[in-house]
Amino acid sequence: MRLSLRGLRKSADRLYRRVRVELSPPAETRQPKIDLDTAIRLYDDYLRDHPYSTIFLPLANLLRLQSRFDEAIRACQEGLRIFPGYSTARTALGLAWLGKGECSRARTELERVVTVVPDNVLARRVLGEIYNLEGQVEKALAHWRAIAALFPEHAPTAARVVELERGLEARFRPPAPGEAPEQAGAALAAVRGPGDRFPEGRGA
Repeated sequence: MRLSLRGLRKSADRLYRRVRVELSPPAETRQPKIDLDTAIRLYDDYLRDHPYSTIFLPLANLLRLQSRFDEAIRACQEGLRIFPGYSTARTALGLAWLGKGECSRARTELERVVTVVPDNVLARRVLGEIYNLEGQVEKALAHWRAIAALFPEHAPTAARVVELERGLEARFRPPAPGEAPEQAGAALAAVRGPGDRFPEGRGA
C-alpha cells in the first residue's frame, strides 16, 4: 500500500513526538524513558523505510549529541539531496562540520543559510564566532550586528557587539605602555553558554 506524502509526514510526526516525549525526563525520576541509542535506532529504522521523510534532521541532531559527526554529516547530506532548500537541515550540517573541526566547511554551509534566511540567529551566531576565532573580526562583527538588529533589547548580544568593536579598535591602535603587541589583537571569547538565550523561533 502506497502512502501519500501527507500520510508519510503524519507518520514521521507521530514518531518524532513519541521520541521527544520518551526522551523528556519525567519529573519524578529526571531520567529519560529511552536512551539516545534507542531513539537513533527508531529514527534510522523509520528513515530506511521512508527515505523521503524529513526525519533525517532529528536523527542527525541526535547523532551530533553523541559526537557521531560523520554519521550526522552523512544524514544531512542525504536529506539535503532530496530537500535542498531545507535551511534548518543545512544549519545542522554546518554544526556537524564544526563539531568535526572542519571550520571552513561549516562556514560554507552556514553562509549559504544566512544568504537565504538572513534572520537565522543560530547560523549567524556560529559564523560570528568562527570568523572571530579566525581573526576576521570585521566579518564576525557584521554577523553579531545583524543579530543585534533583530533583537535590539537582548543585552548579551549588545555586549558581544561592544566586545568585538573594542577588539577591532585594539587591533589598530599602538600597544599601551607595558602591553605586549599580541594582547591588543587577541581573539575574544567563543560562543557564550546555554544561559544566553534568544527568543523562541529564530534559532535554526
